[in-house]
Amino acid sequence: MKRVVKSVMQKLIVCAALVFGTLALAGTEVKADMALTGKCGDNVTYTLDKDTGVLTISGVGPMKDYSDYNITKPATGTSPFSFKVSSSLDAAEFSISSVVIESGVTRIGAYAFDTCYLKSITIPDSVTSVGAGAFEDCKRLESVTLPDSVTSVGENAFANTPYYTNDANWDNGILYSGNILIAVNSSVPSTGCTIKAGTKMIANKAFYWSKIKEIVIPDSVISIGDNAFAQCYLHLEKVTLGKGVTSIGAGAFSGCTKLNKITIDRNVTSIGEDAFKSCGTFSIYNTIEISGYKGTVAESYAAANKHRFVALDTTEPDKQDADKTATDKKTTTTTDKKTATTKKEVIKGKAPKVSIKGKVKKLTIKYTASSKAVGFQVRYKKGSGKWLIKNYNTKKSITKTINKLKKGKYSVQVRTYTSGKKSYSKWSKVKKVTVK
Repeated sequence: MKRVVKSVMQKLIVCAALVFGTLALAGTEVKADMALTGKCGDNVTYTLDKDTGVLTISGVGPMKDYSDYNITKPATGTSPFSFKVSSSLDAAEFSISSVVIESGVTRIGAYAFDTCYLKSITIPDSVTSVGAGAFEDCKRLESVTLPDSVTSVGENAFANTPYYTNDANWDNGILYSGNILIAVNSSVPSTGCTIKAGTKMIANKAFYWSKIKEIVIPDSVISIGDNAFAQCYLHLEKVTLGKGVTSIGAGAFSGCTKLNKITIDRNVTSIGEDAFKSCGTFSIYNTIEISGYKGTVAESYAAANKHRFVALDTTEPDKQDADKTATDKKTTTTTDKKTATTKKEVIKGKAPKVSIKGKVKKLTIKYTASSKAVGFQVRYKKGSGKWLIKNYNTKKSITKTINKLKKGKYSVQVRTYTSGKKSYSKWSKVKKVTVK
């Protein structure tokens, strides 16, 4: 009898221990406090004031990109600011009420504040990009104003927030933040929509799977984000690009099978990979027809991707072989009363100084400016594939990043150019880099 009682008691003790342990773990999950300070980027840190709930992000450079947080199964690499309770959100004893990002931080990382409880966010002019899902599922975030410095906004950056779901924030079916077009919804008519004047950027996937048939992009728009109009399948037929557009993102119009023609102005200096993939499949050329000017990115992109190119200029601009040395020139202009002598700056044959590195899904090019150059050109290819070209108009030493690349070994070269892109330096030596 004693043995039976002892056995029963032992089982009860074990059960009690298991229950107590489970409750303790559950309590730890609800009450677990993130560290008061820590790193959220190579040179970026955070500080939390527990009394006020204010989180301050400080430092220089980009925040770290994190993984999408799933309530039922948190992903590895989840942001420390994401809400960690799998039960009722209102049961939380701890939350971040607001976030202040200090000047010097250049990027808000992907999913950095996913499911965070914040109510407001302060973003400085130093920030140039916002990662995908950065504020997704922030259930209390009611308003967001992005500064003019932002040139890239990832997909679903503000999805499932009160700011995103409040109909009052949408202007004729379009959601804006500052001068950036964030997204369009199903209320936009298939006949098309009008992008408001002053808009500078169209965010990634803003028109994804939209049913619009025609879009006119105003001159104020500078950049079109990655996959901005992707998969407007069997709908989008006509696109008019404004003269202010300089950058067309990767996959921007991919899958627009009824888009047979597009005109690209000479101001466009960057066209991303697969920008017009699977376009024009109903045309006689089984590809999109690109109209543009000779010697521009439009022509080189069309050639590299086997799109039909129609030259808008009747005479081909002066070209120089990239591997030949250009010499200084003088031009004399004579008028009726006086003679003026002007110097046309032409780059010498020396290749520019660059540092090229391969990283995770991207290339970084550190360029040292030439006194006579007004910009530089990068060409890169994976393995034995086709060369892709990007132009950067700048007179300054600068670091540029080519994102969203596939894993593999790449060949990369850089050369500089003068005004009009007619005079080129030599290409730098081929740099072999590996993208992980």
